[in-house]
Amino acid sequence: MTSAYERYVTSRAGHGGEDASITAARQRVMSAENAERDADKALMAARKAVAEARAHVRRLEEEAAEEARLARVKQQAAAKISHRAEPLGRKLNVLLFCVRRWAKGGGYW
Repeated sequence: MTSAYERYVTSRAGHGGEDASITAARQRVMSAENAERDADKALMAARKAVAEARAHVRRLEEEAAEEARLARVKQQAAAKISHRAEPLGRKLNVLLFCVRRWAKGGGYW
């Protein structure tokens, strides 16, 4: 037993086979399937690009945090050195004070 579609196609065989509207519909469906496949590929590519961008931002944040940590360590080391350097030159200041006073004709103390 043959299907109605098979009978339809065989009856149209003398007229060029399938009906033009059926052929056009089949072509439109195939075109839509191809477009959907392309859209799926584009969606996957977009998701991959977003994931890569987020990973890049995460790496930048980690680098910035590490640089900030190193800057804090450097600042603390500089503060310790500065603190150690504060008393330097005080004896020189006392000496300069005495020399200036002596130059004006005053005593040493």
